[in-house]
Amino acid sequence: MGKVYACPGSCHGVVTEEEYKEGKKTCSAESCNFHGMPLEPRDQCDDCTQKSAEDGKSHVCEDCE
Repeated sequence: MGKVYACPGSCHGVVTEEEYKEGKKTCSAESCNFHGMPLEPRDQCDDCTQKSAEDGKSHVCEDCE
């Protein structure tokens, strides 16, 4: 699992931890209902890119087992 920062809004945008540290801390998609709101930390599966529902929670998928 890798750390990412995700928009909980309609765009579901994701930035890497490196991008977040470089300043991408809010949703920049103008069409998103969370535009300008802070991104939330998530763990993302390295194999299927599914994000956890909450930081630190894991998931189960056939591709990752």
